[in-house]
Amino acid sequence: MSTEIAVSAERPEHLDFRLLGSLQLIAGGHPRALGPEQEQRMLVALLAAMGTPVTHGRLMEAIWDDQPDGALDALYHLARGLRRRLETVGYAGVLTGVNGTYRLGLPVQSVDVHRFHALVSRARQAAGADDRRAVDLIEEALRLHRGQPLAGLRGRWVDSYRHTLLEERHAAELALYEISIRQGESRERLPGLYRLYRERPEDEWVAWLLMHALYRAGRQEDALAVRREVASHLDKTIAAASLKALADLYERILRHDEELLRPEALSFPTGEAGTRAWVLGRPGPRAHEDGGGQQDEGSMGQATRDTSAGAGQAGPDRGEWVPPIAHTSIVINGSVNAGRDSVIGTSIGTQNNYGGSR
Repeated sequence: MSTEIAVSAERPEHLDFRLLGSLQLIAGGHPRALGPEQEQRMLVALLAAMGTPVTHGRLMEAIWDDQPDGALDALYHLARGLRRRLETVGYAGVLTGVNGTYRLGLPVQSVDVHRFHALVSRARQAAGADDRRAVDLIEEALRLHRGQPLAGLRGRWVDSYRHTLLEERHAAELALYEISIRQGESRERLPGLYRLYRERPEDEWVAWLLMHALYRAGRQEDALAVRREVASHLDKTIAAASLKALADLYERILRHDEELLRPEALSFPTGEAGTRAWVLGRPGPRAHEDGGGQQDEGSMGQATRDTSAGAGQAGPDRGEWVPPIAHTSIVINGSVNAGRDSVIGTSIGTQNNYGGSR
């Protein structure tokens, strides 16, 4: 497949768009000024779309919480400003508008979010056959995060997309710990697992891995204490019992079940009612499940239908990208048919429900 961007003119400066921290545009190794906040929201929505056309309506939803009178004219004005900004770094013509949409054609590798997605997808493919390689790839992906994604940028759509990015990071961390424990690094990974446990005491996948790591590190009583703490926390905060999986693990630890030391014992039973599942390398649900073609890792110049390509959804025409208009809920009594198409299918503590329209 071609690795050319949408416009084939030679680019004098390498661009690096950074979303996994404060929003930054780096050109030729130097930070460049960004436009006003509304233009920044438009830029983020276009970058998240990976070269897929985004309708004017979807962009306006991303830019404004409450659209003003004359929003379409304001959108045209923001697009002109963004084009001028890209022209100053030698990227004229990459922002195109046609048939009520805008599309930003840039190399995928110029956006840190998409480099993250590519790395975790490669890790998903490597896991099992080459766990050491999978660990290295996930750690490389996690190093792209520089703090709170899109720090300082406001808005309902931005908040929703930021939540998605944080959940993707969380899923990658859990996959890292699962593989590392399987590799015999239980003791070494305890500090990181305890950090996640303190951040998300309701997340039973974190508790599951922490209990396994503690047990394998010879700390049986601490492993049992984790399950009791989770049960108490869930009862006090949402008046719900913890999952049967944790209760079963608790009983197996009590009787020193030797099967717990087998690699497959680490796999969380994601089919259980109430579990939260997010498969590493697949950053969220799409509106369709047709198993479309793979996105070219070298280009954002064409629309993608790959279910692992990026946050957001494909619209009804399967060419329009839908920015995630999401709400978050903790699923207790429902079930998520996540499946485990790899050994690093991972669970998260919340489920994102994406609405294709409002």
